[in-house]
Amino acid sequence: MGREVLLLEDDLILRKRISAYLGQQGMEVTATETCLEAQRALQEFHFDFALFDLTLPDGNSLDRKSTRLNSSHLVIS
Repeated sequence: MGREVLLLEDDLILRKRISAYLGQQGMEVTATETCLEAQRALQEFHFDFALFDLTLPDGNSLDRKSTRLNSSHLVIS
């Protein structure tokens, strides 16, 4: 099994393309559209790293980051 990745991206096309690419690299991707969805995923699952869109309609993804995710594994686009 590959690394577990949390993707937070509100743009549908980007979310699908990034998810597909990461999946082709052998990663297990949980793709979310909103800060709230990402927060729920962080509460339920363990992720090796995350890719967060910085500006989202429901807020700034950094405002709601979880302490369960080591900041060295956080990639912001």
